Amino acid sequence: MLRGIYISATGLKAGIKQLDTIANNIANINTVGYRADEVVNSGFEEKVINYAGSAIGSLEYGVNPDLNYLDFSSGKFVSTGRNLDFALFGNGFFVVETRGGLRYTRAGDFQVNKNGYLCLPDGSLLLGEKGPIKIDAEELYVEKDGRIYNKERTRYFGRLRIAEPINPALLEKEGHNFFVTAANNLRPGNALVLQGFLEQSNVDPNREYPALLESLRYLQSNVRGLKVQDELLSKAVNELGKVR
Repeated sequence: MLRGIYISATGLKAGIKQLDTIANNIANINTVGYRADEVVNSGFEEKVINYAGSAIGSLEYGVNPDLNYLDFSSGKFVSTGRNLDFALFGNGFFVVETRGGLRYTRAGDFQVNKNGYLCLPDGSLLLGEKGPIKIDAEELYVEKDGRIYNKERTRYFGRLRIAEPINPALLEKEGHNFFVTAANNLRPGNALVLQGFLEQSNVDPNREYPALLESLRYLQSNVRGLKVQDELLSKAVNELGKVR
């Protein structure tokens, strides 16, 4: 019975993590460039049960929630017509300089700070191949290879630095739509830059909402299982040992 309680508890733990992940995906449906998470569960290693020197079968010890799997598929590209909205078509990330160092993002809703540098709304500087990009024109023209000019193409401001992970599995989410990874896991990316577009979140509501309901039912079934195990244990402790 104690083993049953443990197995139900691992199911609860896995279910809560799955529910949190789905809820976070749904909360970011409208977040520009957001990448959805998916929890992949696995079982603990089976233990072989022996009796009188003979193996009589195996026993599992519940569910183990593994690390989140990141969905790197592209979101929908939406035309905004805004001069400073950029989207990346293909693999790769914009490189930005934050207070914590270099970070990587698919969010492309940029603006110009008071010093004339391209940045994200939180102030993180957009980096080009030679550092932060400073402009002195109200309107820009951006080539698909990331080269930035004024609208008349008479002044050149730099080329966007696009980074592509060698092993996407080593990318880690840090919050605020940023990713972090080791420098040796990056190489120059060849994604095309689309000016006047934003890439939307790749969260699929037609998948997430049913998954949310399924996750709730999974949690409920584990709660019921835990309650039954607790009742059986209570009877074993309080009734089976009584002397009548």
